[in-house]
Amino acid sequence: MGSVADKVVRASKTPVWLVRAGIPDEIVYDRWPKKTILVPLDGSELGEAVLPHVEALAKQRGNERVDVVLLTVCEPPAMPAYYPPSAQFETPTGAVHVEPQEYMRLATERCRRLSEHYLAGVVKRLADAGLNVSSEVLRGKAADEIVGYAREHPFNLIVMATHGRSGLRRWAYGSVTAKVLQGVSSPLLLVRSY
Repeated sequence: MGSVADKVVRASKTPVWLVRAGIPDEIVYDRWPKKTILVPLDGSELGEAVLPHVEALAKQRGNERVDVVLLTVCEPPAMPAYYPPSAQFETPTGAVHVEPQEYMRLATERCRRLSEHYLAGVVKRLADAGLNVSSEVLRGKAADEIVGYAREHPFNLIVMATHGRSGLRRWAYGSVTAKVLQGVSSPLLLVRSY
């Protein structure tokens, strides 16, 4: 992404639709027999700021079917450089002490369950609004998993929220949106959330 596009994305108060130069014909939204939209969500209200836009875009097609895929990624929990012999993990029946590998497995499984529950609620809301919606929960680094999924399953459009970080905060935390933008050839609709 060039510096002008980067500045527009970070400064715009309205959604920005970005299309790479030289986009392959097979990705062009209006030329596909099947319309598909990928919506990565992080479980936050800020992330859900994209949902009204997704609904409006899907309904614009009238009687044409638009498939919407909601995607959440469970990132592995951070473990300290010094791994204690056991770690405390909260379960529905109370705290238990487990080995680091078991802690990682339990934390990832808990994230998957919570994400599936969260996505089921969003799917229901959008389905009640008349959209054809499905969901996926992946495990790994968010940007890498979103890019990989978008490459394996071509989408006409990816709709994402951007939190508009800049400077040290963007450098320190990285930008999932920027990494996705660099890694996919699909057009992106970026909605700045506050």
